[in-house]
Amino acid sequence: MKKSFSYMMVMFSVIAIGACNNSGKSSEQKADSTNQADKPMPNNQDAAFMTKAAIGGIMEVKMGQVAEERATNSRVKSFGAMMANDHSDINSTLRTLADKKGVALPDSLDNGNQSDIENLINDKPSQFDKDYIDKMVKDHKKDIKAFQDAQSNVQDSMLKAFITQTLPTLQKHLNAAESIQNALENKH
Repeated sequence: MKKSFSYMMVMFSVIAIGACNNSGKSSEQKADSTNQADKPMPNNQDAAFMTKAAIGGIMEVKMGQVAEERATNSRVKSFGAMMANDHSDINSTLRTLADKKGVALPDSLDNGNQSDIENLINDKPSQFDKDYIDKMVKDHKKDIKAFQDAQSNVQDSMLKAFITQTLPTLQKHLNAAESIQNALENKH
């Protein structure tokens, strides 16, 4: 009888301690803390890179779609389609990674980037192809540098793998844009 009483006291103590540790937490908070254990949060620098890459990716898709519609040069139209397709895939991969890491990414552009697109849309048709390709060369040079810097500085191994996987695509885009840029300049 003393053994079963002692056993019951130990069990009661364990239950009481467990209840104290979870007191004040709703079942939703408990579930969130459990889910957070599955989502190791990246450091601020990693999260900032992910956010910046997401915004840039959204911009590339939207500008590519505009180029598909407005470009007069067939190479520029095809390049726009490649931008929209490739960056949609990259954005999807990044969003999946961000979801795993608990990082909320933007779904739309900020006002500054949106005005860049509107300026491009309002370009004269004769000027559109050159302005779009010039912007793509400039943006991809900047993006490649940002990805290379991040590759050395980010801490999260999954984010490093994403960067390593994405850099060749960005370089392919830059090479294609520079080739089109040269062709457009030599045309005049």
